[in-house]
Amino acid sequence: MKNQNRTFLALLMRWGPFLIITALFLLAPQFISPFRLSQLGKFLTFAIIAVGLDLIWGYGGMMSLGQGLFFSLGAYGFAMYLKLLASG
Repeated sequence: MKNQNRTFLALLMRWGPFLIITALFLLAPQFISPFRLSQLGKFLTFAIIAVGLDLIWGYGGMMSLGQGLFFSLGAYGFAMYLKLLASG
């Protein structure tokens, strides 16, 4: 019985924070204004880019601008989509 409790506690300690954060992100649109939600999305996008550059630069020891290329292509494509959407 003690081993089962330890196993459950170990699983809870490992997956608990992930489940709580996931639940907060799923419930965020219910409580946050659209402006703040947009800011949160932009912040998380830049955070993902920063973590990617940190991993490549920190562990690999080389500066790579390839991620910037894909990020800028995605931003350009999204801007063209919004322009097309706004024109009718």
